[in-house]
Amino acid sequence: MDADPQNTSRAYPIVTFAVVDLLLGAAAAGYRLSHPTIAEGVHPPLVT
Repeated sequence: MDADPQNTSRAYPIVTFAVVDLLLGAAAAGYRLSHPTIAEGVHPPLVT
């Protein structure tokens, strides 16, 4: 394991961001499925 440390440190934030983005996307999708009334945005619709 004699990889280039500079290359590793450069790729690490990209990988971390991709993983966080996937987790946030999955959480947002699950939240929309369980809360369909506020799927369009932050505020709930005026007509229920």
